[in-house]
Amino acid sequence: MSEISAFRITGGEKAIFVFKPRGIRTAESFRMGWQDSTAVQTQPTDGVWLQSVSNGSTVTILGRCKNNAGPTDTLDAYTLNTSNWYCGVIEVNSAATLVTFTIYSEAGAQLWQRTVNANIPTAAGRETGFGIIAGETSTDAAADILHIDYLRMEINRALIR
Repeated sequence: MSEISAFRITGGEKAIFVFKPRGIRTAESFRMGWQDSTAVQTQPTDGVWLQSVSNGSTVTILGRCKNNAGPTDTLDAYTLNTSNWYCGVIEVNSAATLVTFTIYSEAGAQLWQRTVNANIPTAAGRETGFGIIAGETSTDAAADILHIDYLRMEINRALIR
């Protein structure tokens, strides 16, 4: 994770993650994207991220936006296979009014895409960090949760320093 208030979502942000989910236990999860929490068991107050949900037999992923309220989730989740690599993409439109979440196969085929248009944290005071957090909150023995091959963040606008 970066520092948790390093970025303000104002439009043109894009994140790419190449990942392989490894676990399906009910007490584990991972988040990838802009977020202001560094504890896996604590949902961010503000952020735009891909969120895993495990139930002990499957792991799914959904898109989530939270602006000190909500969160607003994609209408459905995509079921991941723990044997496959995926590319997850988060794109914020130039006006920061829409966030599109997309999952691609390792071969580049689009598998799932959903857009969220509410609870996008754009106001001053709603800054976030960026990165990946994965964890398990039970006392079970340690196990793989997520393999990461690549991550990238882009900001497609003129930055003022």
